[in-house]
Amino acid sequence: MSAEKISLLTYAESPNLADGEKLLPTAFEKSGLVAEPTPWDGDVNWEDYSTIILRACWNYHLKRDDFLSWLESQEATGKKILNPLNVVKWNTDKHYLLDLESRGVNIIPTQILEPSDKQSLVSVLETRNWKTGVVKPVVGASAYKVQRFDLASASSVEKQLQRNEPLLVQRFCPEINEVGEYSLMFFGGVFSHAVLKKPKSDDFRTQPHFGGSEWLVEADGKIIEQTSSILAKIDSPLLYAQVDGVVVNGAFQLMELELVEPYLFLDLVPKAPQDFVKAYKKLTD
Repeated sequence: MSAEKISLLTYAESPNLADGEKLLPTAFEKSGLVAEPTPWDGDVNWEDYSTIILRACWNYHLKRDDFLSWLESQEATGKKILNPLNVVKWNTDKHYLLDLESRGVNIIPTQILEPSDKQSLVSVLETRNWKTGVVKPVVGASAYKVQRFDLASASSVEKQLQRNEPLLVQRFCPEINEVGEYSLMFFGGVFSHAVLKKPKSDDFRTQPHFGGSEWLVEADGKIIEQTSSILAKIDSPLLYAQVDGVVVNGAFQLMELELVEPYLFLDLVPKAPQDFVKAYKKLTD
C-alpha cells in the first residue's frame, strides 16, 4: 500500500460525511491518524486504505448483496472492516431481532412474515391482540418502506407491500409518541451518550426528514445497564453501536440494534469524537 489511511465509508450519491460525523477526521488527526470519507461505490484507489470504518453507507439496503460482496473483496485484500464483516452480514437483515430474542433480549413484540407465509396483517393484529402494528422490509434503513397500520388499514397497506420479500411486523408502541424513542451510543462497548427522538404529533417516524425531533438526554442508569446487556450478547468486538428502543413499564424494549451505519450524534457531546478514536485505537492496537 502506498499509504495507510482509514476509510470512513460513505456512498457515491452522498460521498461526504453527515454534519455530526465531520468531526471524525480531525479527531483521528489529533491521534496521528489519517481518516477520510470514501464512497464504497465510487472511484477510489482502495490500495491506499488499510481499514474501512462503516459510517454513512446509507444505500446498502437497496443493493445489499453487492454491498456485502464488495466488503468481502476488500477484507480479502487484508483490510480491517469495522464493525466486523460477520456482524455487518448479521445486522443488515432484521431476522437478527428474533435471534437476540432467542438469547434472552427483551425486544418489542415482533413477527417476521416470510414470502411463503399465508398470514395477513389483519391476522397478525388479531392473533397477537395488537391495536396497531408497524411493517417494513427485513432489509431496510432510514424508515425505508415503513408503514403503520390498524385493522381498518391493514388490507390496503398489505396491497402496497411486496410479499416476495420477508417483512418485519412489530407492535406499535404508543410510548414512542408519549415519551419518545431512546438511542444509546456505545464506543468499544462503553456507553457514551443518549438521545431521545420523538415524532411530530401526527406521525410515528422519528427521523428529522419526517418532522421528528432529537435531543441529548441523561440516560437512566437502569437503561444503560439493560442496553449494555444487549451488546454483551454480541460475540465480536464492536467499535460502535447504537441501541434503539422504548421503555415500557420500566423495562427497555429493543426496537433496533444498529451496528452498520448509525448516525452517532457526535456533535452533541464534545468528547465523543475523541472517545470514538480511543475505542478504535484500543480495538486495533
